[in-house]
Amino acid sequence: MVGLSGVEGGPPGRAGCEDLYYRLNVVEIELPPLRERREDILYLTAAFIKEFARRFEKPVAGLSAGAERLLHNTPWPGNVRELRNVFERACMLSEGRLLSEREVLAALHGPSPASAGSPDEPDERAQDGVPELDRATIEQVLQQVGRNRAAAARLLGISRRVLYRRLDMFGLR
Repeated sequence: MVGLSGVEGGPPGRAGCEDLYYRLNVVEIELPPLRERREDILYLTAAFIKEFARRFEKPVAGLSAGAERLLHNTPWPGNVRELRNVFERACMLSEGRLLSEREVLAALHGPSPASAGSPDEPDERAQDGVPELDRATIEQVLQQVGRNRAAAARLLGISRRVLYRRLDMFGLR
């Protein structure tokens, strides 16, 4: 068997990686970041809501006007992948037909409008820089993922270490 570098059985070298790059780079598609094509956000959101509502068997069908404004004003440094992850979390935790601004904010890991303090005053409930997660939310996510803690942490957007701390705090470990 010949490896990517042309040397049998060896790892690909620099020349092999360059060759692979040029083989894969037959057609280059220039796609601006999501923050530069905000008109795509609602179309992508609709597709993600449909996908995750079906997967999690939730009644979610759309967004409130406030949630739409929030999405439009978010910088989306993680592009489409970040948007997709936000809606995976939001749909998983939602119970209503429309995702509210509060639910989308929670999925983005920002403070809810009701609990947001002044910019100079940090939220005391999120001292570790992690959004407040209540016991019910954590239990629901753990149930959804079959008690797989790594998957639960991913869906909640926190590290496993933070999840373990919250499990200990709520006596769920």
